[in-house]
Amino acid sequence: MATTKIKKLPKTISDLTGGYDHQLQIRMDMGAVGQTELQCYNRFFDDLAKSKSPDYPYKFNTSEVKRVLKFCSLLQQFDAKGGRVALKLYSWQKFVILNLYGWVHKETGLLRYRESYISVARRNGKSALSSVLLHYFMTCSSFRSERAICFSVKKDSAMIVFRQFLQFCDADSDLDDLYTYSKINGNATSKGTDNYLEVFSGATDADGYQSGYAVADEIALQDGQLYNLIYDGQANLPQSQLIGISTAGFNIGGWCHKRYKTIKQQLAEHKTPDGLFVYICEPDDDDDYSDPMTWAKANPLLFFTPDCRLREDKISQYAAKYQNAITMGGRTLTSFLTKQCNHWCAQADTLLCDINALDNCFYDFSFSDVMQHYKNWYLGVDLAQTIDLNSIAFVTWIKVSKNRELLPPDSNDDYLKRLYINVVNFMPSDTLQRHIQSDKMPYDKYVGTELILTTGAKGKRTDYGEILAYLDKLRQDNSLIYKVIACDPYGVASIQSNLDEITDCLILQSQHRKQLSPYIELFASYVLDETFAISRSSSDILYKAIINSVVSATEDGYLEICKPGAANYNYRIDPVDATIDAIIAPIIDKDKDTWSDDTVILDEWADLYNT
Repeated sequence: MATTKIKKLPKTISDLTGGYDHQLQIRMDMGAVGQTELQCYNRFFDDLAKSKSPDYPYKFNTSEVKRVLKFCSLLQQFDAKGGRVALKLYSWQKFVILNLYGWVHKETGLLRYRESYISVARRNGKSALSSVLLHYFMTCSSFRSERAICFSVKKDSAMIVFRQFLQFCDADSDLDDLYTYSKINGNATSKGTDNYLEVFSGATDADGYQSGYAVADEIALQDGQLYNLIYDGQANLPQSQLIGISTAGFNIGGWCHKRYKTIKQQLAEHKTPDGLFVYICEPDDDDDYSDPMTWAKANPLLFFTPDCRLREDKISQYAAKYQNAITMGGRTLTSFLTKQCNHWCAQADTLLCDINALDNCFYDFSFSDVMQHYKNWYLGVDLAQTIDLNSIAFVTWIKVSKNRELLPPDSNDDYLKRLYINVVNFMPSDTLQRHIQSDKMPYDKYVGTELILTTGAKGKRTDYGEILAYLDKLRQDNSLIYKVIACDPYGVASIQSNLDEITDCLILQSQHRKQLSPYIELFASYVLDETFAISRSSSDILYKAIINSVVSATEDGYLEICKPGAANYNYRIDPVDATIDAIIAPIIDKDKDTWSDDTVILDEWADLYNT
């Protein structure tokens, strides 16, 4: 099959990129180049032709490119064995540098590109490239006493680029001597230029800040507020740049996805704004995702050696990942498509559970009704102090009839086994009105019910003593037995001894993501199988928490529950966190009563209990 012939760059320019045009042709012949990446390349080639016209405002100048590449060649990094080796950039990274530093305005000599959108699959060197360019800004740019910024929705995400930045310092003592920095706080200052680097998240921290250089990491997770604040803050610095980097995400219709769609359309129609550099590696719309070359389109570094030979070991690894994704389906498949193939997937694929199936988990009996008949309970506790809800989930296995009525535990009637859930929430009384406004929930309607209890006559801090008193009174008034209490680590130390006074059950800390990950999947399966039973009368807060919980995969492959994005940052998911803790409790119950005999004890919890 005939393939597209790549337009050849002038040799001097091609050499600067390490032969990017030549390598692009090799990948094209393999079927490993997507149309979007080709359009990014052709835009550069076409602009070179336009620059020969006296009316075209930009020219290509190699002097700064050579300076940046020379700087990069001096950097050192650690190899897989811990040895120090010179940094070797891949051709696609050099192509990015070529564009960012080669294009200048003909009259002013100022850099053309003030902003960039760079998107490749995970682990393809985009964060490493950003950290390299941060080093260049800090030590070799024309700026003096100017700020550089790394930012993201979460500080942990923003710290990825900063940690890459520090790795170059760790590998080269001479480079390390050029800086003073704090690894903990995420800042660094160049002794030579007095330029300083900060890492942060949150729009309020950035308001009014200007920066000469900024890196926006994982912009697929952002709502645009912070990004726009940073960009607007650069308006008075003509040489400033904002480097936006990301892998595709899940929030279809969100700010970044809308921006991505606009950029794609502009690129296809040759209408990309002059000041915006675009580089996107992704599969084409009609590609077969079982084809390794489809994966390769999104992985210009991971799937190829520096001299553009295909890495068969990575093909084999991804083949196994793909087969597992197809087998598991759901979020596993979605995660593979987004993170490994740089393909945007619908947010609905990342919801905690099937919302339609959730509707079938509601029953007409109340928490009080269940407590009258069932005395053995398992608790999940998620504590806060001021901002979040304090949530306590109560679960127990119950019997229900085929017509969805509650049956007593000794009933011999034909029954269905269900895991009953009730979540009681606490908040400081002085924060009630603020929560009503921020969460858009009528909490005042629920105060004094089984949904919301306020604590503390004065002040904005949660009174743990009142929560403990509630648990003790509930136990005594209803003759309940608390079998296992699974808690998040936050706040547990302050109430551990008090819990021991009101119950002799096993108290377990349960918020490590390795341990929680399988139970997130278990929660989803319980909803899908209609295993849960939730009282309709007390479901409002828990229901909203469930539908506003999404699941994401961490870098190490575990699942975690998150809020749906910065636009909805006030939605409370604490009742879900407490429920996840609670469903763990019967599984690790040492007594294994009649209602948990058929539940599999997962190895990590069994090991934890045995120790």
